[in-house]
Amino acid sequence: MCRSIVRRSAPQEFTQHARNSTRTCDRRQSHVFAPAYGSPFVRNWTRRRYARIEDFRNFVKLAYMATSLHHSGGTSASRSTCR
Repeated sequence: MCRSIVRRSAPQEFTQHARNSTRTCDRRQSHVFAPAYGSPFVRNWTRRRYARIEDFRNFVKLAYMATSLHHSGGTSASRSTCR
């Protein structure tokens, strides 16, 4: 039910404004990919632990370098690009 309400009420197009106006994008029926706020846990092959600020900084760097993401999120928005 919630999904159908969002689909009916969400705009089909919008403008994503960047701080640098040359990077402002018009989004028409396309997807914007961005990472989530941050994970409370970090996991390696052997264990899971609570995330630390250094982990968050590393995730921000990874998101910045990923070509498949349009921007690096709200709390760490460091760039926005049109692709």
